[in-house]
Amino acid sequence: MKKILALLCALVMIFTCAACDNSDSGASNNETPDTSTDQGGDKDPDSGDHGDDKDPDSGDKEPDEGQGGEGGEQKPEDLKGKALSIVSEFWNARLNVWLFLPEALSLKNMESHASPSDFSTFVQTSEIGNKFIGKQLNVVYDVLSRTETLSKYVENVIAAQDTIVDLYQAFINDHPDNYATFEKTTEHFDFKIELTETTNTLLIRLTTAAVEIGYQKGTGESTVRVQLSDGNVIKYQTSQTHFKAALDIMNVAKWQVEFDQNGDGSADGTLYEFFGTKGHYLKTVARIHTDSDMTYVIADKRESDDLKIEGYLEAYSSKTGEYLGAEVRETVGLFDYDTLWLPLSDISGITSVKKTDEQNLLNADTIYINGNSEPIKTKNVSITKPSRRYDIEFKEVWLVVRDAEGNLERQKTEIPMLFVQAENYETLAEDFEEKNDVTIEVLHGATHTAVQGAYSDEAEDYKVLKADAAVEEINTYIGVKNSFFG
Repeated sequence: MKKILALLCALVMIFTCAACDNSDSGASNNETPDTSTDQGGDKDPDSGDHGDDKDPDSGDKEPDEGQGGEGGEQKPEDLKGKALSIVSEFWNARLNVWLFLPEALSLKNMESHASPSDFSTFVQTSEIGNKFIGKQLNVVYDVLSRTETLSKYVENVIAAQDTIVDLYQAFINDHPDNYATFEKTTEHFDFKIELTETTNTLLIRLTTAAVEIGYQKGTGESTVRVQLSDGNVIKYQTSQTHFKAALDIMNVAKWQVEFDQNGDGSADGTLYEFFGTKGHYLKTVARIHTDSDMTYVIADKRESDDLKIEGYLEAYSSKTGEYLGAEVRETVGLFDYDTLWLPLSDISGITSVKKTDEQNLLNADTIYINGNSEPIKTKNVSITKPSRRYDIEFKEVWLVVRDAEGNLERQKTEIPMLFVQAENYETLAEDFEEKNDVTIEVLHGATHTAVQGAYSDEAEDYKVLKADAAVEEINTYIGVKNSFFG
């Protein structure tokens, strides 16, 4: 299964990167369509290539507003700038995928200026910091980053604005009573504009993509569908209070993410991830909540895919972006576990930490603290439940750093965290001192109480969300490309 997952991840990386490569001809993600006026073989606006043209003197009824005229006789001066006003509405389709996350959690504000530590020697806990991304939040970052990359094809369409506006305005001037449908072929791209009472639509065929943009007049929401090939598609909707996007990469990786802003300024989101082929998907489901104080993600992504997990909630400060802590509930064998994870910066009394890659009972590593030559000792829950009450383990996280070109990227590393079973949280300090002769204290107990409260609030809804999430929902939402594209 791990080899299959590795192969699928490699495919996703190949086709995601391919979406960003330059094309040898025409407009690509890094090339914009030529915005000069038509040359040579382009069709004249009056040559009959624009769909449902009608002779203004044919006796047909004048269209209602939004159907290709404004109602009543149109004077040339009334139509000046009409094309620009219509076409400009399509640029509301520009997507800000980070809109509903706090500014503190943006990549630029999550940037770490420290290098990953080498814990083969003692590292001061004050040097570890809290500005890192856990595995659950990393799934959200991953999907948002992929969505942002593919959505940039809209910028290629915007770069063609002058050409589109000039051609459409010329058509409007010649057809003031009916400009609801306009279709044109230029040297570098084809496009079509359709107006109805409720929706304005722009279809544009670039060399490397088929782009469909719809603008809902009543709600101000834009819907965009970009198809790079039969197996590489993104569709999204965006407005000031809502955002939904779905991606399909070669039919082996599919994602869907959605956010809604609440009346109090907080926001809630959901995320689905499917890797694999029909009937054999590895599924990840997440719920996201953010308000002025805390942002959390509850998902079921774990360090390995061989054990079931009920849910893993990571909490972050909405003001600073710092990792506050986590709670995970899981079943292993006959036992249920409810475990809290605390950053070492939140534990007084532990000043330094070191690890060796040697298994120590149930811990995959051997952990030393405070310069001691003896590893830390743990304590079992009970005789009938021989699991650890607490321990320090290394967790997989990501730091935001700059690559050689100065671009922000996420870099995987490991950091030590202390875990404690929720049922033994109140006796943590007592149990730790009993076994290690070290006095510790949790500095921000209210934070971890809030984390537990968040998990309890989300548990039932999250259970339903996981059960109902299906890849067919993504397939239905993405749909098929418009017949204009052939």
